[in-house]
Amino acid sequence: MYPNDGYREPERQECFRLRGKAPVGRFVHTSRALPVVLPVNFSLHTDGARVAVRLGGVGVSW
Repeated sequence: MYPNDGYREPERQECFRLRGKAPVGRFVHTSRALPVVLPVNFSLHTDGARVAVRLGGVGVSW
């Protein structure tokens, strides 16, 4: 975001409020220079969000 571009960075509380309404989150990364978007289940905690994913057949949570 750039100054005067018409967008604003949401405050932390607003982020938590909006994330609390979403049934599924998105994990976004690149693979071979192409974007990959995966749906993920998540839960909110006071210090952020916890995401459970399965990588290479092994369940991982962080």
